[in-house]
Amino acid sequence: MKKILRWLCDFFTFKKKIRLVLTNEFPRSFKHNIIYIEGDIKIKDYWYSKFVCPCGCGDILTLNLMSDSPPSWSLDINQQTNHFSFHPSIRRKIKCKSHFWITNSKIIWCRD
Repeated sequence: MKKILRWLCDFFTFKKKIRLVLTNEFPRSFKHNIIYIEGDIKIKDYWYSKFVCPCGCGDILTLNLMSDSPPSWSLDINQQTNHFSFHPSIRRKIKCKSHFWITNSKIIWCRD
């Protein structure tokens, strides 16, 4: 029964696309459904990502994109579709304890 309910919930849930903004410096305030990437845009050297937690708690999440300093995430941008994905998943161990993937410019929630 739980599997059927989860399937129905996934089927009827609208997955809102999120936007990617590349910047040399983070803004002072962050908007929902926008992921900001800071780095040297000209040479595509990205350092950090910041965005409002998609669970609704309002916290600003920061992801390290520099592989030489763990923990770190990788950012893949499809130049043809402008879709982007982060790897691995994002799991908060404090406060809201959200766990999700950002894949093809959408939030995919984990069930744990």
